Amino acid sequence: MAVRNLRLALGLFFAVVAVLLFLREAIAPGLAERLKDRNLAVGAWFALVLAGWNMARWYLDWSAPRVPAGRNPRAVRERNGEREEPNPDFDFTDATRPPGGPSPNGDQKG
Repeated sequence: MAVRNLRLALGLFFAVVAVLLFLREAIAPGLAERLKDRNLAVGAWFALVLAGWNMARWYLDWSAPRVPAGRNPRAVRERNGEREEPNPDFDFTDATRPPGGPSPNGDQKG
């Protein structure tokens, strides 16, 4: 939840920075005259993009469905209340295999 609040705060911060940079001539004419050699419009657009990015991330996190506590979506699946049997193709505990397994280059040991 703290990350969601941080995204909202950063979005609002960058939006305020963008507005201040776009309106710098109206807010402080003397400061704007001293900074006329700098291209602050690029910084204002960049701040506006960062504000939009953070606000979009905040909105996606805010609108996402929540998983109830104690429910792990990656847990073992169950069908009709019964545990699903493991797939025998992925059972690597076969006793008929030669001991040692393959060597690092792919050949059989032994």
